[in-house]
Amino acid sequence: IWSQQFSVGSGDLPEFTTVEPAIAQIAGDHGLLVRDQLRREPDNFAPGFPCLAQFGLMRPLGQGIGARREEGCLRASLKGDPLDPAVLSALSLLRFGDWQAQQGTPAADEALAEARDLAEKAYQNNPGAASALFAMARARFYAGDCASGNAMGDAARQLNPYDADMTGLLGLYKLGCGLDERGEALLRRALVLDPSYPGLPGVTLAFILSQRGEQDEALAMLDQMPPPIHMEPQHMMVRTIVLARRGGLAEARQLWRRVLVHAKQPADAPPERVLRQYMITPVVIERLAATLRETGVVPAASAAARP
Repeated sequence: IWSQQFSVGSGDLPEFTTVEPAIAQIAGDHGLLVRDQLRREPDNFAPGFPCLAQFGLMRPLGQGIGARREEGCLRASLKGDPLDPAVLSALSLLRFGDWQAQQGTPAADEALAEARDLAEKAYQNNPGAASALFAMARARFYAGDCASGNAMGDAARQLNPYDADMTGLLGLYKLGCGLDERGEALLRRALVLDPSYPGLPGVTLAFILSQRGEQDEALAMLDQMPPPIHMEPQHMMVRTIVLARRGGLAEARQLWRRVLVHAKQPADAPPERVLRQYMITPVVIERLAATLRETGVVPAASAAARP
């Protein structure tokens, strides 16, 4: 695929409103081009584009978190091009996931330090690249610097407004900063751009609807997602909450047990420990854990065992 990049003023940009979803669904990280290449070579983890394609396709629900095979090919990619902003950003995201999943251990400290270093390296060497700018925005969000994170995240999205994955993640981070209205708008925008891979934006939006008391709408959104996503832990977690709020506590607890089995955790595991295996937005994790207790899915006593 050959391309040419050129700069134009904002007043000269054409309107793409009606075709924006098509742009995202063809050229996005989970788009037709990526899926076509992986269909042809499903086991290709070679450095460069094949590796990024594998990592990108595992990202819809955060499955890339802790993916060691993807980590290996990303590191191999950096040996060939140490300053590739897309690879640096991807590896930074993966290491932030390791940090969240391993909190309280020396490995978590190591993962956090490397995640930040990778983001800074991407940004310092490629400040005009959307992926590098967003990597730095993510690092600022996780450091609790919402002002810088929001500014850099918005700037990254302005550079690449058709990236559904970036749009959805930025929505999650804004929720974590208390910008609920703006965060929800970005989650909805991500789903408009690419409804075929709703992933974290979709399940988070369903959780927001449930929090507002709109249980029927939340359940409908979860039911409408592609069947493979129904088996993902994030989907089951939110569905657990919706079922409990609709009066199906027994069914909700049964579904939570399935999540525990998937996470290889004991029945009395605190929900935070389970959630960190699949999500890397601290505020979302805290809200979900609190709701699991409030609805009775998880015993309130598990708060004492919180790590």
